[in-house]
Amino acid sequence: MSGSSRRGATIVEVAGFLLVVSIAVSAAALKVSGLGRQDSARLAAHELTSTIRNARELAIKNDTRVEIVLDRAQAPCRWVFRSADSPKSPAATWIVMPMSEIEIEGTNTPIRIDSSGNASYAGSWTLADGKERYEVVISPIGGQVSMRATIQ
Repeated sequence: MSGSSRRGATIVEVAGFLLVVSIAVSAAALKVSGLGRQDSARLAAHELTSTIRNARELAIKNDTRVEIVLDRAQAPCRWVFRSADSPKSPAATWIVMPMSEIEIEGTNTPIRIDSSGNASYAGSWTLADGKERYEVVISPIGGQVSMRATIQ
């Protein structure tokens, strides 16, 4: 047996974990709030914001690049996250698919988050469910992600 030990998790393991956690958190939030569809835009915006932040952390930790694309070819549309292959982890792809009643507007061009955490450019998406409307914004410097309610 060699003296080397493995530290951390691969990006595939972390992406799988993030997918399971985001689904569980969304389901738990719906169950606890008892509001269901009334909160669907807020929940979708929270899930997207959280996933972008986690993707940024993975890019920094694994010294790689993560690309975020809004895929409108699928129905309902979805966000596809792809990480590049790196010495620390293999390439991976994961998907965030909001509930079908969510209307999405915003950036179609892929946004890339580099290994220092910076985004290739500013991007934003608006998620609405007929009652609520939220905007998720990525800042290019530092790749910071924010979410805010907007007027319907």
